[in-house]
Amino acid sequence: MRHTRPYLHGAVRRSVTTGMALLALGATAQPLGAQTREAPSLETLLHAPAADVASSYRVLRQLIDLLSLAERGGTVQWGLRTVTRDNVEQVRLELEQELATLDTAITQRGYGAISGSYEPRATKECERIPSMWAQTIRAGAIKTVKISQEEFTLQLIQEISLEGESFTAEIPGIIVDSIITFADPMNSDFGFVGEATAGTIVMRPEVDAILAAWPTWLKAPNRKDLARCAVSLRSAPGNP
Repeated sequence: MRHTRPYLHGAVRRSVTTGMALLALGATAQPLGAQTREAPSLETLLHAPAADVASSYRVLRQLIDLLSLAERGGTVQWGLRTVTRDNVEQVRLELEQELATLDTAITQRGYGAISGSYEPRATKECERIPSMWAQTIRAGAIKTVKISQEEFTLQLIQEISLEGESFTAEIPGIIVDSIITFADPMNSDFGFVGEATAGTIVMRPEVDAILAAWPTWLKAPNRKDLARCAVSLRSAPGNP
């Protein structure tokens, strides 16, 4: 039996208070300039670390998608910013302008071409971290990861076989220079970052950001396990 499971935002599951949804985005969801509320300039983005630029684009795109919650009367909170129905349109305009600047910066910087099929492998520590993607690869439930690419945006497509059933998980990602980032398909606060070199992509959890964003009421993953978990994607035979 096959199912297609959508990309889920982990932060949405956090809390509902006084009858109104409250979306609280953690430290992983902190684009460049989030703390000062000054959008970074194009010049800054052209010289910033590629991982920061890629993560900022990923997070801003997530935030824009989630603003519909505020439009329906909820409250979206991330960092020092609070978004409600009263200011959601202004915030949307600001975020879309920041996203457009990031788009320009990434296009000018350039990005690798990595579309194709990959054979995944994961270190033993990956089975002990709360990542559906890393755990299922370690368990051998994902045999192939297919990457499609449109400019600098990616889709990682994998068929997962568990307990006699199979379903397809699609994960959106970003590539800047040779640096790739995406979030775990079951938790948008659980980011991965890695690099593509010579037919191999190695992805690792964003350790500090994951632990900083982890809910205080839930036991955090072990830092050593996070640091030692590595998922390697090796170009499958027949790739261009």
